[in-house]
Amino acid sequence: MRLIDRYFLSYFLTILLLAVGASIVIFVVVDLVEHLDKFIDRRVPLGSVLQYYSLYLPYVIYLILPVGMLLASLFSMGHFMKTNEFLAMKASGISFYRLFAWVLLLGVLLSGGDLALGETVVPFTNKIRLDIYRYEVQKIPKPTTSRRGRIYLQNSPTEFVYIDYYDPQPRTAFRVTIQTVVHDRLTRRIDAERMDYRDERWVLYRVRDLTFRGDQINEVKKDDMDGSFLTFLPRDLLSVQTAPEEMNYYELQDFIDKLLRSGNKAVKWIVDLNFKLSQPFTNLIIVIFGLPLAAMRQKGGIMVAFGIGLFVCFIYFGCLQITKIMGYNGTLSPHVAAWAANGIFGIAGVSLLFWVRK
Repeated sequence: MRLIDRYFLSYFLTILLLAVGASIVIFVVVDLVEHLDKFIDRRVPLGSVLQYYSLYLPYVIYLILPVGMLLASLFSMGHFMKTNEFLAMKASGISFYRLFAWVLLLGVLLSGGDLALGETVVPFTNKIRLDIYRYEVQKIPKPTTSRRGRIYLQNSPTEFVYIDYYDPQPRTAFRVTIQTVVHDRLTRRIDAERMDYRDERWVLYRVRDLTFRGDQINEVKKDDMDGSFLTFLPRDLLSVQTAPEEMNYYELQDFIDKLLRSGNKAVKWIVDLNFKLSQPFTNLIIVIFGLPLAAMRQKGGIMVAFGIGLFVCFIYFGCLQITKIMGYNGTLSPHVAAWAANGIFGIAGVSLLFWVRK
């Protein structure tokens, strides 16, 4: 590695750290302003607030690292252009592609690091952070058994289950309703005050079984009822309320498989699964696009570079959100929805490379 390589990379990394640090501050301040009244109204202890935001940092870094990469690309190359160091470098026979190769390698490493962060640290810290928000701010009951409330799931293509709350320690669900819907008509409803998982099967207690046939309603009351027809397991009830950012790739994949086996539509979850792979590579794509763009810019100072960075971020992340929504709606396949923005900006970045060469 030549001196010019070390000089450029050190400047690039300095700008990257400053951009990420500033973005973290802005991100946290905006979130704090949004939730401050809730923290005050619910009398959340200061220690819990500090813990909430300390656990928020890995997720924030995971999200805003591509923004830092773009700003570092624009500012570092813009500085070289403004001080004529880029011109001197070319005059001495050093190609732009030499610097580009080093930054591209850095983009690959940071994409891998971002992927590892999103699969290890982020799900763990998000789970604890969101539990703090659930229990300290939303005041959802939190007994020592860590019960979960208001669970909705699909047992089969025609059977839908609602559980008021679930206590995982004894594996007991309370106030359970199972509805059977055929051709948009309710044909059966089972209400149970309690449901236990015993001997590898569910057992319902104090059951009210209603059957609807035309205008007739048949009601049967039972002390207990065999729930072997229920296909979900106790661990599935804990996953139902878990957000995608609280699970890593394999946990989310396992959850999707269970939803599909029970006849549930899991398009939204499949889109989120694919985004878990595509999002970290944003760091690489943003370098491929941002560095040539900065090398082509002849005039302008820091504010111009900052403005270009904000504009590109707006367009890029706007495309990500649009394709994600289109994936949720089924307009795009989950794979296309997750990778479309990366593909578009990657092709645009490669095209800019040829213009820089000219």
